[in-house]
Amino acid sequence: MTLQQRGSCRWVIALMGLMFGMAQTLWAEPGSLSDIDRSTVANDLWPSASISARKHPQCIPTNTPPVFPGLRPRICPRLFRLVTNGNVGQAPVGTGWVIPVQVPYEAPPKGQDLQAESVLQNTKPLTAKEVQRAEALLPLLEGAQEFWAMGEFVHLGEPSVPVLVKGLTMAGPRIRYNVIETISMLKAASAVPALVAAAKEPNEIPRVREHALRVAVRLDAAKVVDAIEVMAKDQNSSIRKAAAFEARYVREKTVVPVLIEMIADEERFVALSAVQSLWILTRHETEFHDWETSTKQDRQEWTSEWLEWWNGQKDSFEMSDPKRPGRAR
Repeated sequence: MTLQQRGSCRWVIALMGLMFGMAQTLWAEPGSLSDIDRSTVANDLWPSASISARKHPQCIPTNTPPVFPGLRPRICPRLFRLVTNGNVGQAPVGTGWVIPVQVPYEAPPKGQDLQAESVLQNTKPLTAKEVQRAEALLPLLEGAQEFWAMGEFVHLGEPSVPVLVKGLTMAGPRIRYNVIETISMLKAASAVPALVAAAKEPNEIPRVREHALRVAVRLDAAKVVDAIEVMAKDQNSSIRKAAAFEARYVREKTVVPVLIEMIADEERFVALSAVQSLWILTRHETEFHDWETSTKQDRQEWTSEWLEWWNGQKDSFEMSDPKRPGRAR
């Protein structure tokens, strides 16, 4: 055997012994380590951790590696440090392994449900300075400060409505839409005539007209019948659908014949909204019809059924109270 082969054999034997020692150290049970000199525990790599592990197993620093009582590894400290690096933060109790201990947790106290407090709106007439300030806020209803401007109108209260409705005739459609939204926030019923006029305006964009009708119905539904009559005959199908849909919230007998005429609309979705509003307002149970796949000719025939019923009931018909959702138990 040459000198080079002898050196290789020595390294192989040393490596096998090292691996055997590591396997014996890692896999041996705590009670089967009788061949280890327990007196060498005083020469442990981390003596402070060993002492604290025996006396106070839950008070070990976070970065302290595990301690093996009565065991000194027979491998070099660097390899031992690499092997035990994945178990940082764990410590044995007695002669066995232990899982990390969680600190007792107490849930925070539950907060008391406080009632929302709302600031009362201003009811005093605006001064000349406040009127001037409100007029200066109108152009700001479009742009980066639009929400701030809307809040300022809400702060001024319903007395600012005469100035606010002037924005319904301004050039920017965003301003006109935000004016309607601000009126809705103010719940100003005094602005309903201006909203009805905006909903009836044929040159207005559909989005603004629909929003004006929607807010007017919520504030004072009795004053929007003429707006529904005008919008029901509009050339734009989305406007007609908005009129048919919002009519279900107008509990006036005058809207019933308007809705009956809309059953024969060219657009199926308009006719479907009209008949659903009729069902809600009149509670009249008609014969079953397939409205989803109906044609205009079919809907014209069904219109005659509604007209026949209405002509016999309109004199004695009375609007019933709307159904209210039951309270949650």
